Amino acid sequence: MRLPDDYVAFTERYGSCDFARWLSIYDKRLLTKEECARIPEWMDYYRDLREDSPEDFTLAMWPEPGGFFQWGSTIDGDAMGWLTVGEPEEWPVIVVPHDSDQEPAIVETMTEWLVGWASGARYDTSGFAEGVEGHPLVCERWP
Repeated sequence: MRLPDDYVAFTERYGSCDFARWLSIYDKRLLTKEECARIPEWMDYYRDLREDSPEDFTLAMWPEPGGFFQWGSTIDGDAMGWLTVGEPEEWPVIVVPHDSDQEPAIVETMTEWLVGWASGARYDTSGFAEGVEGHPLVCERWP
């Protein structure tokens, strides 16, 4: 599977990492062949939910055609990934929320989505403030 160029460049620079101790991004390129073979199983929980409530869980899951392929998650249980439709550079970003309705796909690259998230253009960033209530908006590479 070919991954989007911006994702490859990002993971070459940062590897698997956390932003603000809240958003984790996984470097899928480091997976073993055995782990790669298990990727479809990692989204079985969503397939089970879709089977029980297809009106609420509408996404196809990779390797299904156009399926969701996860590249990150939050500590709250939200999953971020792409809908694998067309060429990898065209894959839209989609967030699978843990406790709210599915939002539409966002026609941006992963790094464009991250900039929108981190800048506050897309989401509230009040939690990024330094101090007791917030986390600094830094990228920390996993060991």
